[in-house]
Amino acid sequence: MLAGRLERQLDKRAILEQYLNRAYYGRGAYGLDAAARTYFGNQAKALSTSEATLLAVIPRAPTRYDPVRHLPAARARRRHVLGLMGWTQ
Repeated sequence: MLAGRLERQLDKRAILEQYLNRAYYGRGAYGLDAAARTYFGNQAKALSTSEATLLAVIPRAPTRYDPVRHLPAARARRRHVLGLMGWTQ
């Protein structure tokens, strides 16, 4: 019921933007820009596709895909997501 109400108030792009700005990315970083600064020392708008995709996988399991502690797992998940999108690295 709440999801339906949210979709009546906001379009899909706005919902995604709100999610990305509120999601937890580990290491005390809430929101995409905070995560970009935490992991890459950069603003979110300056991220490469590879970096942005790496950040996109973190909210699914912030501890498991923490690129500082579990870089191979984070990279493997990033490759999987890029593959689903038809991208190759």
